[in-house]
Amino acid sequence: MFREYRVDVTAVLVSGENRLGIAFDSALKKGRKEVEKRGQLEVFNGEASRLYVRKAQYHWGWDWGTPSSSFES
Repeated sequence: MFREYRVDVTAVLVSGENRLGIAFDSALKKGRKEVEKRGQLEVFNGEASRLYVRKAQYHWGWDWGTPSSSFES
């Protein structure tokens, strides 16, 4: 979270319309894989795997929102 990347795509651009797609991995799945590799860290509440990923702690539902909260329109 809050990382910046620059990628030179000029070699793959074509004349006309171009589309750029960005895929995000699941922070929960990635964190749980790290727990399997590195071990369980102690937390006093919530999902312990969150400590292994760069994601704001309040996005895990223990602070002000539930994991099932949705802002779909």
